[in-house]
Amino acid sequence: MEKLVGRGCAEVRLAAQDIGIYGQDLGADLPGLLLRLSGLDGDFRLRVGMMNPESLLPIMGRLMDSFKHPKVFKFLHVRSRAEMTVCSAGWGAATPPAI
Repeated sequence: MEKLVGRGCAEVRLAAQDIGIYGQDLGADLPGLLLRLSGLDGDFRLRVGMMNPESLLPIMGRLMDSFKHPKVFKFLHVRSRAEMTVCSAGWGAATPPAI
């Protein structure tokens, strides 16, 4: 990250199919990562990728706190249940359940 910023990178995108589960296997979490990265020196911004509602809810309070930092874009892509239904191979082409 420091090398990217040192080379003039102005935007760093943290992306995954579900970035909300970042660090669960390591005893860490996305809000902690954002706080650490936003504390680095340099002129850059962080953009958070997509996450599922199930991974957002446990970290939502801390995530919103980390979004207060001026280096973090105030944008969050949370998949809708209907979108998840269409994408789910297990449900096939079935009509999405009522939300």
